[in-house]
Amino acid sequence: MTKLQIITLSEWKSQILSEEKPLLVDFQAPWCSPLLLQYEALLKLSEEVRGEVEILQLDITRVPSVAMTYRLIDFPTLGLFYKGELLKLTTGIGRMMEMKKILKPCLSAYFGKKLRSGTHD
Repeated sequence: MTKLQIITLSEWKSQILSEEKPLLVDFQAPWCSPLLLQYEALLKLSEEVRGEVEILQLDITRVPSVAMTYRLIDFPTLGLFYKGELLKLTTGIGRMMEMKKILKPCLSAYFGKKLRSGTHD
């Protein structure tokens, strides 16, 4: 498995605002220990949704303006974006199946897509 891309502020501005496919952003901070618990599930999920949803990470300690824009105070937080629009924001540790439960209705409602079935949790 590959690592998740950690994006910078300039990448945030260019990629998040213009990407043609949905983006799941893991807003994280290096001091957030629950992030380590969630990271492996995010890696597995990124493999499963490859081509449908891109999963990125944003270190909010390096880009506090983004955290302030979305009023992020608890971490880890996941945000689903499409063309710069925040579609869904959820906070807390999530296992892969829980993350898929967040993605499925959004993908279906906004894009008419369905996630591929997988057996990983």
